[in-house]
Amino acid sequence: MFHCILLLTITVAQNQIQVNGGLVQMRDIEFADADEDQGLSRALLMDVVFPTEAEEALPAVLFLHGGGWFGGKRQDGLKAIQMVALGGYFAASIDYRLAEEGGFPAAVHDCKAAIKFLRLNSDALGIDPTKIGIFGVSAGGHLAALVGFSAGDQYLDGSINGDDISTQVTCIASISGAVMPQLADGRGKQVYEAWALQDQATELERTLPEYYLDDEDPPIYLLCGEDDRVCPVKDTNTFVQILKSKNVKYDIDIVPNQGHRITEPSAFLGLLEFLDTHLGGNAQSSFKEYLNKKDTSGRGRK
Repeated sequence: MFHCILLLTITVAQNQIQVNGGLVQMRDIEFADADEDQGLSRALLMDVVFPTEAEEALPAVLFLHGGGWFGGKRQDGLKAIQMVALGGYFAASIDYRLAEEGGFPAAVHDCKAAIKFLRLNSDALGIDPTKIGIFGVSAGGHLAALVGFSAGDQYLDGSINGDDISTQVTCIASISGAVMPQLADGRGKQVYEAWALQDQATELERTLPEYYLDDEDPPIYLLCGEDDRVCPVKDTNTFVQILKSKNVKYDIDIVPNQGHRITEPSAFLGLLEFLDTHLGGNAQSSFKEYLNKKDTSGRGRK
């Protein structure tokens, strides 16, 4: 079936639409309306990529950009969602409020509003509401873990797009993620606390993924650069010990000779395998094929 999202009234006017290589890319789809939610100063948008054809409802994946809670934008996730969509996913990169627009828990509410949006519109979007994953990079990795582990927490679920829609996800992935930001040194810790503790009544522990862990949580995949100095491997390993103590399933890959920004394409094959295992797509094989074609075409050049 061809996805009829192009005709949906839920999209904003005059979306930018591109069709290329078997994928549809759409920009500026509104998933949270400032007119309907007084806490928002602007509409929140997502950019999406999905196959032009699918025989059944697609699993969905949300990407959360990085930027230290103070920067970054949804457009930073275009390559990531294209990589995933190639494997038969509906993939979206979303806005969330940055620190200047509101500290914790505003960004968490926004990410969960996107999950609710997918569920509320699953038929029109052609997605399977029981197969939704979330992944993010750096600060987005922190948010992905926080969002994924706190489903059902009334305070963090928020009311945007309704307070009776599940924010449960099937799996979580964190790339160079700040999963234990309280352990950051110097400026890194200051930046985190400037976002997390804008409201003086906030308890720091409530802003940490580990606070919400229990043995019913979805599995998480952790991808780390061996030489990452922003979110060091030692902190991620500490988080792994907490996951073990809570009986939460996890996978971890540590990539040699890579820092906070992981630039080796093949390093993401483990991430794609994890998503495929839990959501049922074929992103790993599709990306392998893409890399092989790219490598072959490169060899032919002089």
